Amino acid sequence: MPFMTAQARKTVRDARRIQPTPVRLDSTGPQVMLLGDPNLLGQALWNLVSNACRHAAPGTQVTVSVAQGEGQAIVGVSDGGEGMSDAERERLFEPFASSAGESGTGLGMTITQKIISQHGGRLLVDTVPGRGTTIYFTLPLLPAASEPTTSELTKGAPA
Repeated sequence: MPFMTAQARKTVRDARRIQPTPVRLDSTGPQVMLLGDPNLLGQALWNLVSNACRHAAPGTQVTVSVAQGEGQAIVGVSDGGEGMSDAERERLFEPFASSAGESGTGLGMTITQKIISQHGGRLLVDTVPGRGTTIYFTLPLLPAASEPTTSELTKGAPA
């Protein structure tokens, strides 16, 4: 049971260490809790951040946002890059279809879509040529009645 906000914070911190593009986290609301495999969800988020860093225009930043609404976690990754043409958008989730040339395999978005789908979520693409792309994913929130207490969350954690 991951905290999506904590996963986003970790992903942003890791990206800042290895990506030349500045990466910012925008998450001012409460901790977003959901049920799912933290490793797979972390991989999905990493794929989006890595793609955004690769496609961000020089002098821009990548923004990762985490919010909740209507029983869903809403995570967005924005790149401020060139955006996508209609043809690129149509091929976005096709295996081995990469617009990143030799730096991409064309599998990241396919894998990300599969992970989000297996967790009951959806992937949404908002792109404007010349203005950049934001890819959102939504996932069901953990029902309030099954939220663990703080002591349950910290049990077994290193002191």
